[in-house]
Amino acid sequence: MKLMGLLASLAIHTKNRKLTQNAISEASIGWHIAHTLMVIDNVYKSLAASDPADYIDTENKVRDSVLRNKTIRRGVAKAPNTVIPSEGIEKADIKELFKQAKTSVVKMKLLHEGAFFAHHTMGQLTKKQAKKFLVIHTRHHLKIIEEI
Repeated sequence: MKLMGLLASLAIHTKNRKLTQNAISEASIGWHIAHTLMVIDNVYKSLAASDPADYIDTENKVRDSVLRNKTIRRGVAKAPNTVIPSEGIEKADIKELFKQAKTSVVKMKLLHEGAFFAHHTMGQLTKKQAKKFLVIHTRHHLKIIEEI
């Protein structure tokens, strides 16, 4: 499933944004939705701001594993502060984040193929790798949401 389809799947869970189940995640469904949407928007902004001439192709075992296995292990990575939503996610906040994320997905297609995104543990990801990461990351949080 493409990223826009995954966004539609996320939107279905908005009505349950306040639900939590500590055995699965300490965060609410709303937190997972907001975080996922913030990641999409931030990755787009990073890709758009990148200079393809600055890209350095280096080996990164974490990146290679995530992209090859199409999965992110739970409880291993910690989200950077820039993509940690505030407490008490309201419906209006999520609606605005959806709008931004959808715009970012559309605009991402127009970016230079040499654009790249610097991930805090996976290093530099090309535009193609970043798009694949966003699908994997969104599916990761959708699975958590569905279990809650």
